[in-house]
Amino acid sequence: MGRVKADGENIKNFIPSGREGYLTGGWNDLYWMLNKANQAIEGIPKSVNVSEAVKNRSLGEAYFMRGFAHFWIAYIWGHKDPGRSIRWSGERRLW
Repeated sequence: MGRVKADGENIKNFIPSGREGYLTGGWNDLYWMLNKANQAIEGIPKSVNVSEAVKNRSLGEAYFMRGFAHFWIAYIWGHKDPGRSIRWSGERRLW
């Protein structure tokens, strides 16, 4: 049981390795979310009997969900040091 507690401590302290038991399903869940967002982005403009306002709101939500999933994939698994902030050239912090 000691390993599970260590995994939880890594997550709690914002230093996940990306291999913690709590995060193993995250990869699949985030890519599932990306897939659904991409399907919505492709399908919403083709929808009929839907107002432009609803289409625009739905597209905005789908783009947000896609960006949200991309953010977490990059944050957790996208760098050799997982959880590290991304920096622009010039070392300006994004967040």
